[in-house]
Amino acid sequence: MNANKDYIQDINFKIANLKQQVQQKINQPYLCKFIKAPFIDEDKLLLLLSIFERLHLPERKMDKYIVTTMLVQIALDTHESVENQALPPEQLKSRQLTILAGTYYSGLYYQILAEIDDINMIRTLAEGIMDVNEHKISVYSNSRDTVESLMESLKKTESSLFDRITGHFKRNDLGELAANIVFVKRLMTEKDKFVKGMYSVLFDSMHKLLINDNLFKADDNHQEYLLSISDKYIDLSIQEAEKWIKQLSETAVLAEKLESIKLKQTVKSFVEEG
Repeated sequence: MNANKDYIQDINFKIANLKQQVQQKINQPYLCKFIKAPFIDEDKLLLLLSIFERLHLPERKMDKYIVTTMLVQIALDTHESVENQALPPEQLKSRQLTILAGTYYSGLYYQILAEIDDINMIRTLAEGIMDVNEHKISVYSNSRDTVESLMESLKKTESSLFDRITGHFKRNDLGELAANIVFVKRLMTEKDKFVKGMYSVLFDSMHKLLINDNLFKADDNHQEYLLSISDKYIDLSIQEAEKWIKQLSETAVLAEKLESIKLKQTVKSFVEEG
């Protein structure tokens, strides 16, 4: 798919501008001395921009909504990056400041929305945070009893902010599109960790579930089977996202993004099989 060149340039300019606004908000000199700069997901910026442009909001309000949502996302990601294992004393300060940073980033969104006196959006994002944390606990505590329910909780950890925002504006169709795209990205991230021998909460939880169901023995290594499960959910979510893109006549840029995700999945499968 080839989107109009001028349109793509316009979108890229908007994304760069929004990213800069987020960076300005999270730039805290003291924290920067001790912890890594938080990752700003440009794909989620693109999704948020696509959603809010379809709501035909004033540009100033749209930018504030996007920036505040990204601040919440960064806060959630920052807290999730904190590891629980024992650390030597020289690393404790970094972990403590990472926790503090997550709280700091989260607090910024209240400040921005308070400036435009938007109590309803504050409540909407707060509900999204609560949903994310609820499902994150389910994923990390291995409290789900089937792979399907585990996958649903993992999907909700990625999509609940989008679900709440689109529900707030009564555009659940846009929420379905966003949910499937961010879920595919998370699945591919977990898969990549697993293939590289790194810890993946998804694959660890799947393995424990299958042991509990007596499908695996504790010392079995069923890498191919676990990968086939993740690939099935990746493929299904890509198909769902494609369906919503067609129904919504969504922008060519989002369609191209999905094609890029599909290409990455194809290449990864080829490499693994090789």
